[in-house]
Amino acid sequence: MNRAIFAICILMLSSISSAWAYRVMEQMEDAYELVLGEVILPRGVSSSLIFRPCADCMTTSLRVNSATAYSVNGASMEFPDFVKAAEAIRDMDGGNQDTAVYVFFDIESRQVNRLMLDHFSGQ
Repeated sequence: MNRAIFAICILMLSSISSAWAYRVMEQMEDAYELVLGEVILPRGVSSSLIFRPCADCMTTSLRVNSATAYSVNGASMEFPDFVKAAEAIRDMDGGNQDTAVYVFFDIESRQVNRLMLDHFSGQ
């Protein structure tokens, strides 16, 4: 008898929890994964990143600004250091094809939130 009462109490309490509430999840950010050779990197802090998402796609341009975060191989850096590192990777043999570019951008404003390079050669 006690087990039945206990089980009913547990079922009643679990049915009124917020876990059953209706929730709308909104995607705030989207991303592209590209190869360095397919991307024209921004020339300045307030500039544009230009690329083609696919071979048949039209050219896409996304804006960077002072809030954009930059990293190379997991190390965060400022924009001038990012550009120098990207140029050094481009000068390496196979650097354009052995380096992934991850572009994370805000869907509404189309502003780049994070721009990351991952060089895979030598791993």
